[in-house]
Amino acid sequence: EEILDTWSAFMDFRGQAQKALEEARNAKVIGKSLEAHLTVYPNEVVKTLLGAVDSNVAQLLIVSELNIAEGTAPEGAVSFEDVAFTVERAAGEVCDRCRRIDPTTAERSYHAVICDHCASIVEENFADAVAEGFEAK
Repeated sequence: EEILDTWSAFMDFRGQAQKALEEARNAKVIGKSLEAHLTVYPNEVVKTLLGAVDSNVAQLLIVSELNIAEGTAPEGAVSFEDVAFTVERAAGEVCDRCRRIDPTTAERSYHAVICDHCASIVEENFADAVAEGFEAK
């Protein structure tokens, strides 16, 4: 029951975040949600909810970067009763593996243009392919 309540509340929060992303899309700040750096200005209830979700909230919201901010939202933020959002274009390049925009994205020695997070996964799980390289055939 508690898990259902938490995820139901999270889905309400996600709907609010999607509205903020849609406004940014309409204003041509971003094209798709993975281009977004989303800053959340939560009240204490939402802050507790985000901690209770115990997941990668950025991934659940399908954004490249997520920041949980303290204090009052700036003017121009998309505001709701319990939370406000600002949306900016994420910094960095698109990772060929996860498609997130990340400042650590770079071409690796094995010819893959991926972020540090994906590089650690690839290097740990696909050592033979890393040794041979991923050149196009």
